[in-house]
This record gives sequence, C-alpha cells and structure tokens, in this order.
Amino acid sequence: MKDQIEDIKANYFAKINEANSLLELDETFLELFGKNGQVTVLAKELPKLSKEEVKIVAPLFNRAKNELEKAVNDRREEVREEGYAKLED
Repeated sequence: MKDQIEDIKANYFAKINEANSLLELDETFLELFGKNGQVTVLAKELPKLSKEEVKIVAPLFNRAKNELEKAVNDRREEVREEGYAKLED
C-alpha cells in the first residue's frame, strides 16, 4: 500500500501542477477524492490491514491526502489569480 500511496502522489502532483483551468483541477480532485476516487478507495482498504501495517501506512496515507488537498487548493488559487491578471490586461 505504501507503493500505491507514493504512485498516487507522484502521478497526481504532476497532473495538478500541469492543470491550467479550474475544470481540470475539479476533475483531478474528483479522481482523487470522489466516491470512487483513488484516495477514497485506499481509505476503504485501511481497515483490512493488520494493526502493525496500519501504524505504518495510516500516517503516510493521511500526509499524502493532506498534501494532495493542499496542492489542489493552492493550484486553484494560482489559476484564479492568473485568470484575474488576464482580465486586467
């Protein structure tokens, strides 16, 4: 599961940084956190792990989840600011 978390982070951080519109970011957010999103599906797998594995994986999962949410929100703000700057020109 650690590898899955790292793969999701790597793939989606790149996707988030490449997004040039709020629509793209919304789609990426749903791919991650929607009903069948990558992060949501992983969260459902945590109870199936042993207690020892949960102690290791849960903090990694929570950190990755928080980092991805922050990255999406930060990029949304950047895209908005870029849009406002274009309007001012």
